[in-house]
Amino acid sequence: MAENNVVPSSSAFNQTSPPPFHPFTTVVNIKLDRTNYPLWLAQILPILKSRDLMGYVDGTMESPPKHLPGVTTVNPAYTAWVQQDQMILSWINGSLTASVLSIVASKRTSRATWEALEQRYASTSQNRILFLRNELLQTKKGDLTVADYLDRMNAIADNLALAGQPVCDDELVQIVLNNLG
Repeated sequence: MAENNVVPSSSAFNQTSPPPFHPFTTVVNIKLDRTNYPLWLAQILPILKSRDLMGYVDGTMESPPKHLPGVTTVNPAYTAWVQQDQMILSWINGSLTASVLSIVASKRTSRATWEALEQRYASTSQNRILFLRNELLQTKKGDLTVADYLDRMNAIADNLALAGQPVCDDELVQIVLNNLG
């Protein structure tokens, strides 16, 4: 005869077993600085998705209750969730430059850090868009190689697209040619 295990339900947490713990072994080649959010994001998203960890950073995998009803000990599912979240937070922090890390150093969860980075670098605010447009129009080739200059201009254009204001190819070509000098 099989035993019937009853676990108190909680709306904040699916009472299945906790998610598996995944150590991060993949190295992020490009650390996030103030100019390369799209490139950094292109590295981070596949890693998080491939390990089924997006729920931690996007808020869909909520923390289970610290204590289950009628139990004084800490819920093992809560402990496992915190460990996984802190591993993700450590990994994200390790993929940031010192100047970006200083912006999110006070954040205590991977979700809070993710939101702060999105707000800062993927913002669709008018101020950010104006800043990026101005940067696009003012960036000159100067001492840069042509390849570095084009990479820089494409990075600005990528950030504008991420902010919801893409630059059409014809306009980008015109701006690049005008700023070549």
